[in-house]
Amino acid sequence: GIVKQDSSNTPGMLIGMMVVVLFNSFTPISEKTGDGRPKSGDGSPKTKADSLRYELAKFTGTGSKEDTTKVNLLNELAWELKSTNPDSSILLSTQALKIAEKFPWEKGIGKSWHQLGAFNYIKGNYQTSLDLFTKSLQLSQKLDEKKAIAATIGNIGGVYWNQGDYPQALQYYFQ
Repeated sequence: GIVKQDSSNTPGMLIGMMVVVLFNSFTPISEKTGDGRPKSGDGSPKTKADSLRYELAKFTGTGSKEDTTKVNLLNELAWELKSTNPDSSILLSTQALKIAEKFPWEKGIGKSWHQLGAFNYIKGNYQTSLDLFTKSLQLSQKLDEKKAIAATIGNIGGVYWNQGDYPQALQYYFQ
């Protein structure tokens, strides 16, 4: 399976932000905590995705600051949704990529490329996945991000394996 790139410092697209705003708008008041977060029976957010949506909602509105925190939150939410909605994951990580490119924040760019590679792999878009993983790998090597390098090499091997190119897959697995 796809390996998530490590994000050790983890604490746009209009559609992605609209989803966040709409989610918070239509949750009944009785299902929200005192500060507006969706809650379960014990008052905590229902899921990790709910918590991430809540945190992302803080970035909406006039004068909201786009920074590394927003990039990380977008990528975290995208990762949470990958199994149930890879298309939304692609939109969210694409939004994260655009914000990271504005700074530019290379670590955020690399993580966004990595995740976009994973989401395209899930959808069966193997060539796109390979292209994105390769870009992520090159940047991770430049930044000497050892965990990211290892995860990405393994994921590239997985793409080749799924395509039936076992010799190429093994070359990556044994790096």
